[in-house]
Amino acid sequence: KYTKPGDKFLVTGDMRMHTPILRYAMVLGAVSVGADVDFSEEALSSGAHNIYSAENTKGYKVQVQLAGSHGVFQKNGAKIKADIGNNRLDPVYGEELAALYIGRQDILANARQRDAKDVKIHEVSGIEDAIVDMYDKILPPTTKDEILIVDTRTGVGGSLATKLLAKRGYEV
Repeated sequence: KYTKPGDKFLVTGDMRMHTPILRYAMVLGAVSVGADVDFSEEALSSGAHNIYSAENTKGYKVQVQLAGSHGVFQKNGAKIKADIGNNRLDPVYGEELAALYIGRQDILANARQRDAKDVKIHEVSGIEDAIVDMYDKILPPTTKDEILIVDTRTGVGGSLATKLLAKRGYEV
């Protein structure tokens, strides 16, 4: 519904064991309707897609992060951001997601008419570093030059936090 042949589509995920197979299925689904798909195997924290989609420097029409957070329903499963007609990436859940389910037969019929022979799939990297740079720009500066210990338990957000703090001069 949100892409036409040649549009850019990004699929990322977190560190959960089921993420690689879900990412693979999402990539295949996107290319089957003609989207050019970038995917990243970097383990991104659940909120990272919000920062990356806000700037959208690569011009993606859709970004999906596959994750299984322990928060509210909007933060679980496939976190979908799409250009739903206002030239920015907005979350797709609630009524918009329900409308996709209701209109799935029409969406599938239209997708079958697309030429998906020349689609491209690319593995990309550097998304985590780009997000760290974005955090560095938007968060207030720090002045400490001390040792900092970060314990994120098994959360993937630790890699973003440690990279940001190291960039700001902390020994992490």
